[in-house]
Amino acid sequence: EGAAVLLAVSGGSLSEGIDFKDDLCRLVAVVGLPYPNASDLAMVEKMRFLDAKHKSRSDGGLSGREFYSAKCMKAVNQCIGRSIRHARDWSAILLLDHRYAQPAIHQQISRWLREAATAVGFKDALAQLQNFFLKAETFG
Repeated sequence: EGAAVLLAVSGGSLSEGIDFKDDLCRLVAVVGLPYPNASDLAMVEKMRFLDAKHKSRSDGGLSGREFYSAKCMKAVNQCIGRSIRHARDWSAILLLDHRYAQPAIHQQISRWLREAATAVGFKDALAQLQNFFLKAETFG
């Protein structure tokens, strides 16, 4: 037994649809924001369709840009959710991009994480991670 590091690409089979519960995963680091390919023809057409629909409706449906952002944040939330699979499970979560602190993006993070998240520099993050894992060993 020992420690391991698993690297996966958002949107790949390891970031969605597989359980890494309990001791299988104790830290998830999401590097950057996994926006879909903006030049993908299907994405361009979907955004164009939603923009046209959005302008002609008053029910508040998503615009193309909102859909694009929501698709990205769904992938982020799914990646995070791979490591915490039940009420007694735990994992440290690192969102490694300054844009996660922007209100429009921060609002789309799952509420339970959004309420606990803090934006910190590297030194503070390292200290908080050490404290987190010490507490987890004590209570876990």
